[in-house]
Amino acid sequence: MKTVAILSLLTASAAAFAPASTTQTSSSTALAGSVFDNYVGAKDFRGAEFKFDPLKLSETYEPFQGWFRESELRHGRTAMLAVVGYIATDFVRIPGEMYSFEAIPKSADAHDALIASGPMSQLLLWIGLFDLVVTAPAVQAMGKGEREPGGE
Repeated sequence: MKTVAILSLLTASAAAFAPASTTQTSSSTALAGSVFDNYVGAKDFRGAEFKFDPLKLSETYEPFQGWFRESELRHGRTAMLAVVGYIATDFVRIPGEMYSFEAIPKSADAHDALIASGPMSQLLLWIGLFDLVVTAPAVQAMGKGEREPGGE
């Protein structure tokens, strides 16, 4: 039963890594003609327009809009993976005495225990390096118009 639950969570989260589809939306609000016109998330769950930008970042930092969208999508996908990983550690652990259920009985204690005795600093280094290596070419391609934020 636990395996089925984990597999269903992993399968459901896989959809987050599909490229975002872009659609044309018509705009009739005060923000007509703004950067949100072709934005994927410009409709809320009721189908009404949803153009949330209280700090006016899209207007103030217009050259960075692609970067903002790419970062938002990447952080959202990372957060989804983190939640699945956090839940999965209550059921499955990787081999090794320091990761066993006896050494770390609750997932909530894993962070502090693994910082004290584990490879958390290396994990941060390698994930940060991977993100930098993947993000830099993606941002350059967005700047040249070869790629949409969140795309492949």
